[in-house]
Amino acid sequence: MWLIIPIPKTGISPVFIDPCYYMQFTETQKFRQWWIWVIMIATLCFPAIAIYKEYKSFDFMVYLIGIGVPLLIFILMMFVLRLETSVDERGVHYRFFPFHITTRLKTWDEIDKAYVRVYKPIVEYGGWGIRFGFGNGMALNVSGNVGLQIEYKTGKKLLLGTNKREELEVFMNELYKKGLVKDMDDNSNIKDRY
Repeated sequence: MWLIIPIPKTGISPVFIDPCYYMQFTETQKFRQWWIWVIMIATLCFPAIAIYKEYKSFDFMVYLIGIGVPLLIFILMMFVLRLETSVDERGVHYRFFPFHITTRLKTWDEIDKAYVRVYKPIVEYGGWGIRFGFGNGMALNVSGNVGLQIEYKTGKKLLLGTNKREELEVFMNELYKKGLVKDMDDNSNIKDRY
Protein backbone atom coordinates (compact mmCIF):
# COMPACT_ATOMS: atom_id res chain seq x y z
CA MET A 1 0.00 0.00 0.00
CA TRP A 2 1.34 3.40 -0.95
CA LEU A 3 0.58 6.78 0.57
CA ILE A 4 -0.03 9.63 -1.84
CA ILE A 5 1.07 12.95 -0.48
CA PRO A 6 -0.12 15.83 -2.65
CA ILE A 7 2.03 18.92 -2.79
CA PRO A 8 -0.44 21.83 -3.00
CA LYS A 9 0.02 24.85 -5.29
CA THR A 10 3.55 24.00 -6.35
CA GLY A 11 2.99 22.36 -9.69
CA ILE A 12 5.00 19.37 -8.49
CA SER A 13 3.56 15.90 -8.94
CA PRO A 14 2.31 14.02 -5.88
CA VAL A 15 4.93 12.09 -3.95
CA PHE A 16 4.45 8.34 -3.55
CA ILE A 17 5.83 7.05 -0.28
CA ASP A 18 6.07 3.47 0.89
CA PRO A 19 4.80 3.64 4.51
CA CYS A 20 6.96 0.66 5.48
CA TYR A 21 10.04 2.83 4.93
CA TYR A 22 9.09 4.76 8.03
CA MET A 23 9.12 1.69 10.24
CA GLN A 24 11.65 2.36 12.95
CA PHE A 25 12.78 0.97 16.29
CA THR A 26 14.18 3.62 18.61
CA GLU A 27 15.54 3.39 22.14
CA THR A 28 17.50 5.66 24.47
CA GLN A 29 19.10 4.15 27.57
CA LYS A 30 20.74 5.95 30.48
CA PHE A 31 22.74 4.80 33.49
CA ARG A 32 20.26 4.92 36.38
CA GLN A 33 21.07 1.73 38.30
CA TRP A 34 21.07 2.10 42.09
CA TRP A 35 24.06 -0.20 42.54
CA ILE A 36 26.30 2.13 40.50
CA TRP A 37 25.56 4.89 43.03
CA VAL A 38 26.37 2.54 45.92
CA ILE A 39 29.71 1.57 44.37
CA MET A 40 30.61 5.21 43.70
CA ILE A 41 29.76 6.36 47.22
CA ALA A 42 31.66 3.42 48.73
CA THR A 43 34.64 4.19 46.49
CA LEU A 44 34.66 7.82 47.62
CA CYS A 45 34.58 6.81 51.29
CA PHE A 46 38.10 5.37 51.05
CA PRO A 47 39.76 8.68 50.02
CA ALA A 48 37.73 10.50 52.67
CA ILE A 49 39.03 8.17 55.39
CA ALA A 50 42.58 8.37 54.01
CA ILE A 51 42.50 12.18 53.94
CA TYR A 52 41.17 12.33 57.48
CA LYS A 53 43.83 9.92 58.76
CA GLU A 54 46.60 11.85 56.99
CA TYR A 55 45.64 15.32 58.24
CA LYS A 56 43.84 14.35 61.50
CA SER A 57 41.47 17.22 60.89
CA PHE A 58 38.77 18.37 58.55
CA ASP A 59 40.15 20.68 55.86
CA PHE A 60 37.30 21.73 53.59
CA MET A 61 39.48 22.43 50.53
CA VAL A 62 41.22 19.07 50.73
CA TYR A 63 37.87 17.29 50.91
CA LEU A 64 36.43 19.42 48.14
CA ILE A 65 39.29 18.60 45.78
CA GLY A 66 39.73 14.99 46.87
CA ILE A 67 36.08 13.98 47.00
CA GLY A 68 33.83 16.78 45.77
CA VAL A 69 35.36 17.15 42.31
CA PRO A 70 35.33 13.40 41.50
CA LEU A 71 31.77 13.14 42.84
CA LEU A 72 30.64 16.07 40.70
CA ILE A 73 32.28 14.57 37.61
CA PHE A 74 30.62 11.21 38.33
CA ILE A 75 27.18 12.77 38.80
CA LEU A 76 27.51 14.77 35.58
CA MET A 77 28.61 11.68 33.66
CA MET A 78 25.68 9.68 35.02
CA PHE A 79 23.22 12.23 33.68
CA VAL A 80 24.99 12.82 30.35
CA LEU A 81 25.92 9.26 29.30
CA ARG A 82 23.33 7.64 27.08
CA LEU A 83 23.08 4.98 24.41
CA GLU A 84 20.83 5.94 21.51
CA THR A 85 19.86 3.14 19.14
CA SER A 86 17.67 3.27 16.07
CA VAL A 87 16.99 0.53 13.54
CA ASP A 88 15.20 1.09 10.25
CA GLU A 89 15.24 -0.13 6.67
CA ARG A 90 18.49 1.70 5.97
CA GLY A 91 20.42 0.06 8.78
CA VAL A 92 21.41 0.46 12.40
CA HIS A 93 22.06 3.93 13.84
CA TYR A 94 23.79 4.24 17.22
CA ARG A 95 25.51 6.76 19.42
CA PHE A 96 27.04 6.43 22.89
CA PHE A 97 27.02 10.09 23.91
CA PRO A 98 29.37 11.88 24.76
CA PHE A 99 31.94 9.44 23.32
CA HIS A 100 30.23 9.49 19.92
CA ILE A 101 29.32 13.06 19.07
CA THR A 102 27.53 12.11 15.86
CA THR A 103 25.27 9.15 15.20
CA ARG A 104 26.95 6.27 13.41
CA LEU A 105 25.09 4.42 10.66
CA LYS A 106 25.85 0.86 9.66
CA THR A 107 23.85 0.00 6.56
CA TRP A 108 22.39 -3.43 5.88
CA ASP A 109 24.86 -3.71 2.98
CA GLU A 110 27.70 -3.72 5.55
CA ILE A 111 25.97 -6.18 7.88
CA ASP A 112 26.03 -9.94 7.35
CA LYS A 113 23.71 -10.91 10.22
CA ALA A 114 21.75 -9.15 12.95
CA TYR A 115 19.72 -10.78 15.69
CA VAL A 116 18.54 -10.25 19.25
CA ARG A 117 20.31 -12.39 21.82
CA VAL A 118 20.82 -12.87 25.54
CA TYR A 119 24.42 -12.40 26.64
CA LYS A 120 26.47 -12.36 29.85
CA PRO A 121 27.74 -8.77 30.23
CA ILE A 122 30.40 -9.47 32.85
CA VAL A 123 31.65 -12.78 31.44
CA GLU A 124 31.59 -11.86 27.74
CA TYR A 125 32.49 -8.15 27.87
CA GLY A 126 33.63 -7.35 31.41
CA GLY A 127 30.62 -5.23 32.32
CA TRP A 128 28.61 -2.37 30.88
CA GLY A 129 29.53 0.74 28.90
CA ILE A 130 31.84 0.70 25.89
CA ARG A 131 33.36 -2.75 26.20
CA PHE A 132 35.58 -5.06 24.18
CA GLY A 133 35.16 -8.82 24.55
CA PHE A 134 37.64 -11.50 23.58
CA GLY A 135 36.28 -12.95 20.35
CA ASN A 136 32.95 -11.21 20.86
CA GLY A 137 33.85 -7.84 19.36
CA MET A 138 32.66 -4.59 20.87
CA ALA A 139 29.62 -3.98 23.05
CA LEU A 140 27.79 -0.75 23.78
CA ASN A 141 25.46 -1.43 26.67
CA VAL A 142 23.96 0.35 29.63
CA SER A 143 22.06 -2.29 31.57
CA GLY A 144 20.51 -5.71 31.27
CA ASN A 145 21.64 -8.77 29.37
CA VAL A 146 19.84 -8.55 26.01
CA GLY A 147 21.21 -6.93 22.89
CA LEU A 148 21.17 -6.66 19.12
CA GLN A 149 24.15 -8.70 17.90
CA ILE A 150 25.51 -7.38 14.62
CA GLU A 151 27.98 -9.40 12.57
CA TYR A 152 29.63 -7.42 9.78
CA LYS A 153 30.67 -8.87 6.46
CA THR A 154 34.26 -8.06 7.50
CA GLY A 155 33.97 -10.49 10.41
CA LYS A 156 33.81 -7.83 13.12
CA LYS A 157 31.03 -7.88 15.69
CA LEU A 158 29.07 -5.23 17.59
CA LEU A 159 26.50 -5.75 20.32
CA LEU A 160 24.06 -2.95 21.15
CA GLY A 161 22.27 -3.46 24.45
CA THR A 162 18.50 -3.07 24.66
CA ASN A 163 15.84 -2.99 27.34
CA LYS A 164 13.07 -3.42 24.76
CA ARG A 165 13.63 -7.04 23.78
CA GLU A 166 10.13 -7.91 22.55
CA GLU A 167 9.72 -4.72 20.55
CA LEU A 168 13.12 -5.15 18.88
CA GLU A 169 12.44 -8.84 18.09
CA VAL A 170 9.14 -7.96 16.41
CA PHE A 171 10.83 -5.21 14.41
CA MET A 172 13.74 -7.43 13.36
CA ASN A 173 11.28 -10.16 12.25
CA GLU A 174 9.71 -7.62 9.89
CA LEU A 175 13.14 -6.84 8.46
CA TYR A 176 13.86 -10.57 8.04
CA LYS A 177 10.58 -11.00 6.15
CA LYS A 178 11.52 -8.14 3.83
CA GLY A 179 14.88 -9.79 3.17
CA LEU A 180 16.90 -6.80 4.31
CA VAL A 181 18.99 -8.72 6.83
CA LYS A 182 19.80 -12.30 7.78
CA ASP A 183 19.14 -13.71 11.22
CA MET A 184 21.57 -15.91 13.14
CA ASP A 185 20.16 -19.20 11.78
CA ASP A 186 19.96 -18.23 8.14
CA ASN A 187 22.79 -18.21 5.62
CA SER A 188 20.53 -17.22 2.77
CA ASN A 189 18.17 -14.37 2.26
CA ILE A 190 15.14 -14.98 4.47
CA LYS A 191 12.88 -13.53 1.80
CA ASP A 192 13.58 -16.65 -0.32
CA ARG A 193 11.63 -18.77 2.19
CA TYR A 194 8.29 -17.06 1.54
